[in-house]
Amino acid sequence: MAQYRMRVSAGGLSEDDEGGAWEGVRLAIKDPLTWLYTVIHFGIILAISYKDFFPSVSRNKYRH
Repeated sequence: MAQYRMRVSAGGLSEDDEGGAWEGVRLAIKDPLTWLYTVIHFGIILAISYKDFFPSVSRNKYRH
């Protein structure tokens, strides 16, 4: 990133030459860290919802 910033400041290229928003989406889809973050984030949200939901189910399980 530092080398990229140095080239931009030196006039070697412009940030507008990189492409549009869809180019960024395409690059994100190709990046494996995007998918790793997605799986980790989904797992955390699932674990939190299970932690919040399970005690209410288990407490009322034996009440009739």
